[in-house]
Amino acid sequence: MSEQDDLKLILGSHFPLITLSTHEELRAVELLKRLVLQLDVPLSCWTIVDGLDASIGDATFNPKELRLVGEAHGDNNWNSTTDPEYALRVIRDAR
Repeated sequence: MSEQDDLKLILGSHFPLITLSTHEELRAVELLKRLVLQLDVPLSCWTIVDGLDASIGDATFNPKELRLVGEAHGDNNWNSTTDPEYALRVIRDAR
């Protein structure tokens, strides 16, 4: 089984979070996009600059108003998903 087949199997297993460490980010993202289109599963990407962003398919979160359950719009403690800990909590709480 190739590494691409392994990745396809992982994506098809519906894990809520997959991390990749690579020096070829653009190539990896393009591969992921091709695979999720084949599998018809959503893809969201996280970067320190953009935070959590729905790339393909319906996100399990509202990308324009990312807040944890129970947080109000005017909450002064609201965080951006560019904060890694906050982004992980959003993923954890996604339905």
